This record gives sequence, C-alpha cells and structure tokens, in this order.
Amino acid sequence: VTLVGSRRADLGGLRAARALAGDLARAGWAVASGGATGCDAAAHEGALDAGGETVVVLASGLARPYPREHVGLFERAAASGAVVTPFAPEEGPLPAHFHRRNRILAALGAATVVVRAGARSGALSTASYARRYGRPVLAVPGSPDCVQAMGSNELLRGGCPIVLDARDVLARLGHPAGASSGGEAGTAAARDRLLDLLAGGEPAGADELAAASGLGAGEVAARLGLLEAAGAVARLTDGRFQLPAGRG
Repeated sequence: VTLVGSRRADLGGLRAARALAGDLARAGWAVASGGATGCDAAAHEGALDAGGETVVVLASGLARPYPREHVGLFERAAASGAVVTPFAPEEGPLPAHFHRRNRILAALGAATVVVRAGARSGALSTASYARRYGRPVLAVPGSPDCVQAMGSNELLRGGCPIVLDARDVLARLGHPAGASSGGEAGTAAARDRLLDLLAGGEPAGADELAAASGLGAGEVAARLGLLEAAGAVARLTDGRFQLPAGRG
C-alpha cells in the first residue's frame, strides 16, 4: 500500500501516517512511500517499528540518496524491505525526478492513501497516477483550517473514500481487518496465476484477470504493476495487459 503526504504535515498528519503504516504492516502489507521528510518518513518508520516491510522509492540515484538526513532510515528500510530508484547511481534529485518517482509509487501500491496534501502537493500527482492506473485512492481527513490538508480534503469532497484507520484501507482492498496479504508462496502463486492467464496470447484487462484468477481487484492491480516494472508483462495503450513479444 502506498502512503504519501506533505513534507510539512501537521502533527495529526504525522501521527496518522505512522499509525496507518504500522497497522498495515501488522496486517501483513508492505508500505511504500517516497522517503521524504514529513508523512513519507513517518510512514516508513511506522512500518519498520511494527516489524514490517517498507519500500522507499527515491527521486535520486542510490549513491546520492535524498534527503541525506534520512540515510539511516533508508538503511533500515533496505534491511527488511527495499530502496529502489529508476535513476543512475550518481543522479541528484532533479525536479522532474519527483514526478517519475510518484508514478512508480502509484504503480507499486494496491491502493494509494493520501494522508496530507496541500493544494499543490506532489502527493496529489501520485493520486492522479494511481487513478490513471485504476488503483483505489483514499484520503485521511484533516482540519478544515489546516493548509497542509487542503488538497486531501478536496479529494474527499470529490468523493474519495475516507480513511480513519487501517480497517478502511483493508476493506477497500477486499481484506478483512487482521488478514494478511500472504507470504512468499502466496505471492509466487498469484504471480504465476496471472502469467498463466496471459499465456494464451490474448490481452486482458485487470478486471478480467481478477475475475478469472479469483484474486482481489486491488491485489491484481498491484501484481500487474510489479510485473510491468519487471518487464514480465506489457501494458497496451487501452490499459489491457499481455505478455511481451517472444513470451507465451
């Protein structure tokens, strides 16, 4: 599950990010975020402190992790989860890199939760990408007079599902509270099931694959995102998926 939010979040937002990440980790879900100050760091720390896994997606190369003050946090994340980046090792955090990072975050999450977002927050771009990929977008409500919650509150005004605690996220993903997303064996079985369904050569959409595989829509969306990132499946312009040329 991807958790994103403002770098300058209020105390309530930081507490919400940490608590949500911890509860999701205890339910067996890995938590992805962008490694930034504020809500991102709180989410990573919450997952790690709960004994779970977290994935950091950097907007810079591995040799120049950004922000530098989070190097210790990134080392903790790498020990139990992963620190990933699409950029060359020596590349710095250029402005355009953050949009690319946000796109990857949206693809990784079975759902994206916006904990806090100002009116022009980068967290809103992650939410936009998630919707483009057909992933659920949820938001945590903030005080009406909180500037850092203007964007996330606007998502709620537009009909975005509300998140008060991890149960709301799990329910949206089709998992009851306390249920695990499965271990390595379950992950491999789900991956193989999707690849087998595409092996016939006919493209299929995420909804079709969910119905045929018996997996939840959120889980299928997340698995397809990971398979696409690994080059194991290809996304067509109409949003359907197929095996790359030469496979199947």
